[in-house]
Amino acid sequence: HSSVPINAVTNNQRPALALSQGVVYVSWSSFCDTNPFNGWIAGFNATTLAKVGAFNTTPTGSMAGIWMGAAAPVIDPAGSVYVSTGNGTFDGTTNFGESVLKLTPSSLARQSFFTPSNWATLNSVDNDLGSSGPIILPGLNSIVSGSKEGKIYLMNTANLGGTGDGAIPQVFQAVDTTVVNSTHHIHNSPVAWQSPAGLNLYIWGENDFLRAYRFNTGTQKFNTPAFAVGSALPPLGMPGGMMAISANGSSAGSAIVWATTPKTGDANHMVVPGILRAFNAETLALLWDSNSSADDTMSFSKFNPPVVANGKVYVASFSNRVSVYGPRMAPPSTPFSGTPINLPGTIEAENFDNGGEGVAYHDADTGNTGGAYRMTDVDLQTASEGNVNVGWIVAGEWLKYTVNVATAGTYDLSCRVASQPGGGSLRVEVDGVDATGTIAVGATGGWANWATVTKTGVNLPAGRHVLRVFFPAAGMNLNSLTFASGGGGGGGGGSTPFTGTPVSLPGTIEAENFDNGGEGVAYHDTDAGNTGGADRTTDVDIQTASEGAFNVGWIAVNEWLKYSVNVTAGRAYTLNARIASQAGGGAFRVEVDGVDVTGSIAVQSTGSWTTWANVTKTGVNLPAGNHVLRVFFTGAGMNLNSLTFQ
Repeated sequence: HSSVPINAVTNNQRPALALSQGVVYVSWSSFCDTNPFNGWIAGFNATTLAKVGAFNTTPTGSMAGIWMGAAAPVIDPAGSVYVSTGNGTFDGTTNFGESVLKLTPSSLARQSFFTPSNWATLNSVDNDLGSSGPIILPGLNSIVSGSKEGKIYLMNTANLGGTGDGAIPQVFQAVDTTVVNSTHHIHNSPVAWQSPAGLNLYIWGENDFLRAYRFNTGTQKFNTPAFAVGSALPPLGMPGGMMAISANGSSAGSAIVWATTPKTGDANHMVVPGILRAFNAETLALLWDSNSSADDTMSFSKFNPPVVANGKVYVASFSNRVSVYGPRMAPPSTPFSGTPINLPGTIEAENFDNGGEGVAYHDADTGNTGGAYRMTDVDLQTASEGNVNVGWIVAGEWLKYTVNVATAGTYDLSCRVASQPGGGSLRVEVDGVDATGTIAVGATGGWANWATVTKTGVNLPAGRHVLRVFFPAAGMNLNSLTFASGGGGGGGGGSTPFTGTPVSLPGTIEAENFDNGGEGVAYHDTDAGNTGGADRTTDVDIQTASEGAFNVGWIAVNEWLKYSVNVTAGRAYTLNARIASQAGGGAFRVEVDGVDVTGSIAVQSTGSWTTWANVTKTGVNLPAGNHVLRVFFTGAGMNLNSLTFQ
């Protein structure tokens, strides 16, 4: 073909580029059949730009441009290249006007072709076959291509068939010519989607509605007429709808057909306003359009379909602008207390952000079913172990919490949950990114029986972030989430023994001898500094005890202390906790490696803050070996001196 050069004046590079196997494919036609020109496609090495192959559609004739309504050549899994041609010389040997061509990778030698029976008529009335680019149908060894007649041609990729409509599986009129007495061209390319009901093909020709056709696996053809028809008819003229499709695989309800058309006027040779529309891909019901000043696409850029990427839709225009469409950003939620929750530490489930439905939380029903704590639509109730919990959780609900993470790293997450039947689940997201995967919640024995579900290896970035708790499944109540840094499977959370050696059990744990590691690691204390000023310089409040040594005081709900222990014999123990309480009302539980081993232990009044008494819990099962014991305070109103396991 080297004897027929490309005419730089009349040959226009109109289709989009295609990249395959390191080769960029570039195609040429002309503007409105302005002679002299020939159709061309050439391949160039993507690294060096050296030409690796070329194909002239009419080396001994003329015309047969590759323009395809600006669609790109299509590539099959083997790398073969498919294009369609417009008006031009046809002889079935050397010249291939009005044809669909299959070409070899890189070298672009012809492998097979299809030319319709009425190619001569198409030439005589300027009804290019190649007004539309071909597409490969997903899951099939087939391609389809449209034409200015509004027809769709179905061909086999193994061999396109040759000459004549009878040489291919199907030809059908996809654009209804009776809606408007005018042109019915198909431009750019159709789009296809493998829906739950079968393979759908979408066509939007000129002066007609958007139409959807279903492939019949029995006949290996498309059923006609269309199974769904859109409701929007563009203004009289060209070029029909430029389409793209987005979907979550074949999931029902997820697919959208996006299409741009002129809003007013004929875009054949004029610049006219455009409009973007979104259709349900299963019914072609109109979901949304850009028909407002805020969403204006500006001037219509014909032959340029929308581009869907990164959760947004990009629409080019002839106004030197690209419009970007996507979900409008909701106003940000704000911390419940005005300041972010510090992590490591504990998040109380009821202290979700301010901002309301769809911003700080999503709750499936209106009103606070439990009636406790906050007047929002989140269902809150007084928890049986103290404080408040979130209940009546429905699948798909979520809660947001603004947090400040002191140090980037790996954390252990302990979720305090209760469940009558089990089957619930949650996941934790940080700034929209899943940080935990789905955490299953089993039955705990009742809606008021609390247990700890743990997840280790949770990576948190440093700084201020929005944490979202999402509930994929119902069947649980949530009280709190505690993040301890430096995680590990033993539940140690990075704390180390106070003396360097674990406390030996059976024996006595002095309350003030909690582990080393600091806030959120070895303990959680809600205020800064040691209020009692005794024994240790930490945020835990320690005072000299009236019965000698020291005690932990000024205890607030959800504070906790960790102790590294060595249990010499695995068995059931009796726990005596040395307590003083002015008015009673305190409560605590003991966990071993994140597992509750005592349940909530209530504390009654002992007569004063300096009058000490034993609070006893029998049948406390401790496993042998090294473990981390955590004392979690579910109610305030108590001082703690020691815990003795016998």
